[in-house]
Amino acid sequence: MVVVEGFFDCLRIHQAGWKSVVALLGTELYEHPAELLRARFGRVLLMLDGYEAGRLGRDRVAARLRNRCEVGVIQLPEGEQPDQLPEGELRLLIERAMRSRWNTVLRG
Repeated sequence: MVVVEGFFDCLRIHQAGWKSVVALLGTELYEHPAELLRARFGRVLLMLDGYEAGRLGRDRVAARLRNRCEVGVIQLPEGEQPDQLPEGELRLLIERAMRSRWNTVLRG
């Protein structure tokens, strides 16, 4: 499962070939959606925006999920968003993260 911030991020990830993607519609993950993710997915990959709010939100979401599932992170550089990346690059980033041991994957 790939978790992103916004609706357009979600669409771009889906277009890049990942069907298991969900948008937070912000940077918070509240308890009920967190429980749904933890109950249904053993592994969650976070790909939030490369702005301060996205980084802070990513850390909060990761902390909330880590107690019940594996959490990986794709860290985008300052100012970048998943919906603005080329489809091939999105695929590469996600594939690399899926093959990793769920550590932070840096773009670039």
